[in-house]
Amino acid sequence: MARPVRSCLTALLLGTIPLPAPAQAPVDSALARYIATIPAIDNHAHPMRPVAHGAPADSEYDALPLDGIPPFPIPWRLTLNAPVWARAARALYGRGDSVAAARSRTVAERTIGFPSWALDRMGIEIMLANRITM
Repeated sequence: MARPVRSCLTALLLGTIPLPAPAQAPVDSALARYIATIPAIDNHAHPMRPVAHGAPADSEYDALPLDGIPPFPIPWRLTLNAPVWARAARALYGRGDSVAAARSRTVAERTIGFPSWALDRMGIEIMLANRITM
């Protein structure tokens, strides 16, 4: 009688021990290429309205502006020191100048078409604006 109980306990214990999961299957390269061609939809953006040079900046782009919130720590990856932002800027504006200079140059070159150009470069086909006023 002790032997069947011991066997059941052993089987139960072995069934509760986590086993390593098998490695993920390799990515299907054809599927990955296809997915990369699907345009994105940005369903919650707070775009700033373009204003004439020297005019006050748009202040109606967000109902909860951060200037009313006391300072708080944010994760390092979300800070401008994280390398991901420099890589993103190089992908958007190209290599060369500083990000600020490259952005200023591109905005000046693209003028009113800059927002559409930027969305096209990022693969975003539709952007839904969530603003106080349109």
